[in-house]
Amino acid sequence: MIARRFIFVLCIALAPAAVSAQDCSHWGVVGSVTPQWQVPSQLAKVFDGTVDIKGSDFTIGIARGRDLGGDWGVSYVQKRFKDGSLVQKLDQKCFTNGCFPSGTTYSTTGVALSGVEVHKYVPFATIKQRVQIGMNFAGGIGQLKGNLQTQQQGVNVTFDQRTNTQTARPTETRSVQAAKQLTPISAVPLLNLQAAVGVIVAPGVKVRMAGGLDFPGYNMFSISAMYLFGAR
Repeated sequence: MIARRFIFVLCIALAPAAVSAQDCSHWGVVGSVTPQWQVPSQLAKVFDGTVDIKGSDFTIGIARGRDLGGDWGVSYVQKRFKDGSLVQKLDQKCFTNGCFPSGTTYSTTGVALSGVEVHKYVPFATIKQRVQIGMNFAGGIGQLKGNLQTQQQGVNVTFDQRTNTQTARPTETRSVQAAKQLTPISAVPLLNLQAAVGVIVAPGVKVRMAGGLDFPGYNMFSISAMYLFGAR
């Protein structure tokens, strides 16, 4: 009787270890798509103007993780800016013959932020070995490519001594410059901090939905998929 009880207790004690041993780490591939991200309008205060920047992104890379645990990986990331996204700072200057805009408008054409980032997914809970709830952390660096259409608006003022009045005439200058001139640094930081819910579709196959900070903006929804080689 004592021997049977000892074997029973030993089996219970070893059961978690056996499950953990079966859930080993594996190498795999991972990719994600974000249909749309955008820079928060609050950033307009930094530029003292108007900010309307949107885009989409995708990543693809290698990962290492466990079916019932977390994972980490290194990915190539490309964030594409929607053409026509703009940063604008305009003021109104008024004269006797009317009010005219004065300032600069930057508009994107074929702009993308490409780089490398490292991610770490930390699950907080796993429900019925199928659904995971956790957080996704990622950081890296990228470089801006593409062009900025620059529109410089101003006012040319003439003074009429006979009538003692000022007359204004609007002026406009257009030019094209490299998108990297939008920031004072060549290496732009990348940062992700997202709440995520994942589903273990099959052994070694995970699909995750997430949303949150996606610097230089934020996203409401992104989806990623991972395949771990050799998971059973």
